[in-house]
Amino acid sequence: EGVQQRQAAAAKALQDHKAAAARVLDEQSQHMRRAVSKGQRYMADAGGAAMALLGGQNHDLQGIKERATGKDDFHKKRHRCITDPTRALETLKPYAQLELTIRCAQRLLPRPSWVGATTCDPFVNVYLDDQKLDQPGMQTLVVHGTVNPLWQHRVNVGIVAPASMLRVQVVDDQISEKVDIGFVELCVGDVPYNKEISGWFELRYQSNLKNTSLKRYASHCAIREEMLWNGTSMAEAAGQGGDSQKTPLASIVRTEVTMEDLEARKHAGEEALAKTRTLAHKCAHSCSKPSDQLAMQEHDRGNAGEIFLTMRLTKLVSDVDATLALSIDPPAPVVSEDYEAAKEAPKVRKKLDLQEAVDVLGDVRLRMFEDFLCCIYYTVKHIGAWRSPLLSAPMAIISFAACIHGYWGALAFPSGLALIMIATSMDNLRKMMSRGGMNAMMNDEGFKHAARWHSGVEMRMYLKRVVEQDIGGVVVDQGKLEDLGATVAKDGEPKVLYDELVLLLKKEPGLIKVETKFDLGFQVGDKVIVDERRRATVRGTDGTSIFVVYDDEDLLTPGAEAGVETPTAPHTETHESLQREVRVDPHQVRRRPEVTFMQSQGTKFLPTSLYNLSVDVLEQVEKLERSKVYPAILFITAIFTWKKRGIAFGLTLFSIILSIFFVCTELLYQRRDSHDEQNTTITALSWAAWVIITFLRNMDNMIMFGIVFGIFVANSRWFQMVKSVLKIASNMGKERMRHAPDMWSFYREDRAMRDSLVEVPSIVGADSWKDSVSTQLAKVPVDFPNLQKKLSSVRGLSQFKVPDVLHPENAKA
Repeated sequence: EGVQQRQAAAAKALQDHKAAAARVLDEQSQHMRRAVSKGQRYMADAGGAAMALLGGQNHDLQGIKERATGKDDFHKKRHRCITDPTRALETLKPYAQLELTIRCAQRLLPRPSWVGATTCDPFVNVYLDDQKLDQPGMQTLVVHGTVNPLWQHRVNVGIVAPASMLRVQVVDDQISEKVDIGFVELCVGDVPYNKEISGWFELRYQSNLKNTSLKRYASHCAIREEMLWNGTSMAEAAGQGGDSQKTPLASIVRTEVTMEDLEARKHAGEEALAKTRTLAHKCAHSCSKPSDQLAMQEHDRGNAGEIFLTMRLTKLVSDVDATLALSIDPPAPVVSEDYEAAKEAPKVRKKLDLQEAVDVLGDVRLRMFEDFLCCIYYTVKHIGAWRSPLLSAPMAIISFAACIHGYWGALAFPSGLALIMIATSMDNLRKMMSRGGMNAMMNDEGFKHAARWHSGVEMRMYLKRVVEQDIGGVVVDQGKLEDLGATVAKDGEPKVLYDELVLLLKKEPGLIKVETKFDLGFQVGDKVIVDERRRATVRGTDGTSIFVVYDDEDLLTPGAEAGVETPTAPHTETHESLQREVRVDPHQVRRRPEVTFMQSQGTKFLPTSLYNLSVDVLEQVEKLERSKVYPAILFITAIFTWKKRGIAFGLTLFSIILSIFFVCTELLYQRRDSHDEQNTTITALSWAAWVIITFLRNMDNMIMFGIVFGIFVANSRWFQMVKSVLKIASNMGKERMRHAPDMWSFYREDRAMRDSLVEVPSIVGADSWKDSVSTQLAKVPVDFPNLQKKLSSVRGLSQFKVPDVLHPENAKA
């Protein structure tokens, strides 16, 4: 019985185990079926979303683009004109609209041709603030084979900044490229509201696209291009600001017109006309009859043609909103060089001239680092080291006085400046103060200046410069150079001459490595530096002297500067640019880094990003040279080195007088209580002394106030609002200066032509070809040959040619 009970229990347990295992398997299978069903639904949902994104919901992309790039209504967000005018220019819709109709052009400048053809394929682009308007419909159709096109094209230009500059650019659609023919610019701020202006506008040569649009516009308002060509007095135009036929009215653009600008304009016209006179044209001109010559001279005038424009400026907002728009300034005008560079392909913006880059970087290093920063460093170090006690003692007293009372430093500052100017007037003392291992000249005198610092560090820096800049090598063993720098001078005096030092550096085994070219003599064409300051090119040698031509031709040669005729080589030839060879001593000349042809060609294999980075760095250095900082540094250096003796002497004398004046003022201020109040003269002087001393006492507070103001106030929102209100108030007076077209010398009214163009809509069936194409081309092809015949019958339009909209090149337009 016990055995049977145990067997029954085991059988039941086995049955329960099988039932449990079956339940587990059933649950797992159900879980897997649910997971598979869920995955199928997920895949189906993902596929449907992808299909919807790729297909059915593409229309949402347009809505996203509109929300991302759309601008705000001017009236609703007009407060931005006060709070942030720059942001208002970028984000607000136009406050006004310029309705511009480009009707026709005549006597356009033809393209150069060997066969004597005088034609072009013109069309027109519109620019606003140097930016091309590329919205649909902004470009006219191309009229093929004529210099008298008839476009009849209407565009609407939105105006956000009242003083925006508009440019109408005529382009020749050549086979290989688009070539600019001419342009005309005008300031929207001079166009009156709700007044139609219709007439001929003179087109300027494309080579006149220089400087900024503001200066170009002011110059064109002063005198027409063809008047310059016909010999009109440029001095009269530059003085009056307008030609004899126009009343000189003020413009919103206030830029002076100079004689140099007018002469450059005439020269640009001569160059543009020279391009159209090919060899075949000249031969035909010389062999033709006088009547034919008159026809050939049709384009020999001072402009690129004329274009007939009709415009009307209309406000889209209320007068109050238009007044708020006066706080918005247009974008900064683009300089023509930057504009031309922007038109090039973005891959490589311009050619990288390695030789020019090396020369420019060398000049900046010389002028800003060696001649300015290093001189300041060594002068301060010289005074602080008490190498000249007569100079260091008063400068120390002045400095400690400034630490005790700030206004004492202000009182003593002119005295310190006078002492510095007197010290720098002595040539030997100035060089001893301001020259060291980083900027000493590479000759015997510079060697002595570096040695007088009694410093091995200064001497090592000097030796390194000699190796790299004079010998043209590289240091191989830095340890040997340091040992030589420590022993080559003793007690502040060199043990050897400079030439012996150079020979020692070259012959010392394992010290430096020199290029083979630098061991040879100077050859014709070698690029050198004379007196370590002026770049030149070798033109010849005679064994004892070297003949060079300076790169800076506008500067006088050393002999000419001293009023002595400089001897030249026997083989010297007179060059058109008035270059002349100058005889110099070989010790004055050293080689400058020269880029070989293979090195310059190697830049073509640089990655585009690295190439463009190099160009950017060079552009920034060139901008630094053209900026106001670089000339200011050169000017200050010239004063403290007494090259500008008149200014330096005047500054020294003024500092001495001002120092005496401050001392007398301080004494008068200290004794103000003991003066008799009945004496009005002494009382007035005491009051003036009190004002001056109070100003000097609070000078440090005013400086700190300026710093705090620049940080916390100048960039604040409320201060921007104050500036905007003041700008609106100042510009409200300019709103009354909208005198166009009376102030435009480049404008010519032609009522007969305007009346003839009025008949064009009745022939075309619309005000512009754009409207004609949209209404007729979808129905029947436009018969342009027949249309051309109809327009030829209209008085004044027989020489004009209409565009063929069925031409393949006009398909996009």
